[in-house]
Amino acid sequence: MRAGRYRTAVVIGNKSVIAALTLPPGVMKAHFNAIAGHDEFGGVYAVFVIGRPMPPPAVIEAIAGALGGDHVP
Repeated sequence: MRAGRYRTAVVIGNKSVIAALTLPPGVMKAHFNAIAGHDEFGGVYAVFVIGRPMPPPAVIEAIAGALGGDHVP
């Protein structure tokens, strides 16, 4: 790897968290629902991921009920 090739970093997280961050110049930020299909982060030297995208609890309960065959209270 040549020195100077990678000059930026990116922070990715939930939209509300990313909106609240103040980052130094050269550090990009994006939220989970805004990065699908984009290739603008291909040359970054570091990726910081804060949190993870999760469906609401009701969706998880429905999936658990479908997999287990029982209603999840």
